[in-house]
Amino acid sequence: MERGGDAVRKQLRFGILQRDLSAEIHARPWLQLPFERVTMNVDNARQHQQPARIELRAMSVAPDRRDAARQALEICPGDFAIGFVGRFLEEKGVLDLVEASGLLKSGTRRSPVLVFMGQGPLEKQIRERCAQLGLKLRLLPARKNHEVAEIMNTLDVLVLPSQSRPSWKEQFGRVLTEAMACGVPVIGSDSGEIPNVIGDAGLIFHEGDRKALSRCLEVYCDNEVRRKAYSDCGQARVFSFFTNERVAERTLRIYERMSQ
Repeated sequence: MERGGDAVRKQLRFGILQRDLSAEIHARPWLQLPFERVTMNVDNARQHQQPARIELRAMSVAPDRRDAARQALEICPGDFAIGFVGRFLEEKGVLDLVEASGLLKSGTRRSPVLVFMGQGPLEKQIRERCAQLGLKLRLLPARKNHEVAEIMNTLDVLVLPSQSRPSWKEQFGRVLTEAMACGVPVIGSDSGEIPNVIGDAGLIFHEGDRKALSRCLEVYCDNEVRRKAYSDCGQARVFSFFTNERVAERTLRIYERMSQ
C-alpha cells in the first residue's frame, strides 16, 4: 500500500498535470477536436451525429466529379464560385461577404457566384441583397459530411468572415481545414483562431472590413497562378497539422512533456 504522503503527492501531481493540460487545450482549441462529438456541428450545416473530426484525406474529389457538381449548381466555366458554410448569422459575417462580392463584381471580368450552405435568420436578407447587387446566389440546405465535400470541391474560394463579439470569437473554423483538404483556397477574418488555422496558406483580412475582403477575393479571382499556389500550400498545411494522426501526435507529446 502507498503511504499517505506518497498518495497525496501523486494526487497533487495528477492535479497539476490536469491543470497544465487544460491550459494547453484552452490556448490551442484544436487539441480538443479528436475527443469531441457533436449532434450538429457548430455551424449547423451538417445533418446527423458525426465525429468532430473527419478524415481530411477523403475530402478531395476527381476533376470530372467537380465539373459535374458545378454543372448541377449551374456554375458556368467562367464563373468565380465563392463559398460559405455555416449559420447565417451576423457574427458569421455573411452580409460582409455579400457586400464584398458586390464590390468584386464591379471590378472583375469573372462573374461571382455565391454558394452558401447552411441556414439561419439572415437568409431573407441575403437573398434580397444579392438580388439588389445582381449577384448569382446558390443557397443550399444542410448536408451530410460526404455531400459537404462534394460542394466544397465546386468552389474557387471558401470564406470564413466571422466577427468577434464580447462573449464570442471564432474558436477554430473547421470548414477552413476541410476546404484546404479539398485544395480550395481560403480567406478568413482575424477573429479568434482563424489566422492560426490558416497560417501562411491563405489570406486574412480585418473582421468587418468589406473592402479588404473584396481585395482578397480579387487576388484569387484574377490570378490563377497565385490561386493554385495557395491551393497547394493549403493542402500541405492541413495534412501536416490537422489530420487525426497529426493532432493525436501533438496531444501525446504534450502529455509526455508534462509527465516528465
